[in-house]
Amino acid sequence: GAAVPLVANGTYDLGFGDVNALIELVARKPEGAPVAVYVMFNQPPFTIAVKDDSPIRTPKDMEGKTLGGAANNGALKLFPAFCKLAKIDCSGVKITNMQPNLREQMLMQGQVDGVFGYVNTIRFSAKLIGVGDDKLRYINFGDYGMDLYSNGIIVSAELIKSNPEAIKGFLRALNKGLVDALKDPDAAVAAGAQREPP
Repeated sequence: GAAVPLVANGTYDLGFGDVNALIELVARKPEGAPVAVYVMFNQPPFTIAVKDDSPIRTPKDMEGKTLGGAANNGALKLFPAFCKLAKIDCSGVKITNMQPNLREQMLMQGQVDGVFGYVNTIRFSAKLIGVGDDKLRYINFGDYGMDLYSNGIIVSAELIKSNPEAIKGFLRALNKGLVDALKDPDAAVAAGAQREPP
C-alpha cells in the first residue's frame, strides 16, 4: 500500500489532536480546514489536578481558590461549561495563566491550588519532575457530565483529496493495532517501550 506522507512542505498532513480545538479552528476558518477522521478517546481527558493532600475534593471546593493553566489549554477554555455542569460559581475561582512547562512545578510549590490539563499529559509531566501518581488527585470533567469526544486522527484537506486510500489504509492499520493492544496490554507497552525507550 501507499505510505501516508506525515509531513509535506513543512506542514503536517496527518496527526493526533484535540477534536474540540479542531472544531474551534473550523469555526474560525472553515476553508481548507483539516478533518477528524477517527476518534481515539470517547471520554474527555480534561481535568483539574490538585495535590493529594489538597482540601479540594469536589468542584464546590474550588470556590475561593486559585487555579492555573496555559491560556490556550482546552480544559481551561471549557471551565465555564464545567462550572455550569458542576453547579459552581466560576466567578469565585481565581485563574492564573502560566507557561505549560511550569504547570506541575507551580502546583507542587503551592503557587496555585490546582491546574488545568489532560490527565495523561499531567501524569507524564509530573513524573518527569519526580512527582508520582500518589502525590496527585484529579477532578475529571467527564465525571461531572461533560460528554465530549476528545483526541483523534486529524487529516489535512489536501491529503483527503490527494490520497484517500492512504488514509483508509492507515486507519485500518491503526484500528487493528488498537484492538491488538486492548487484547494484550503488556505486549503493547513492551512494543511502545521498544520504539520509544523510557
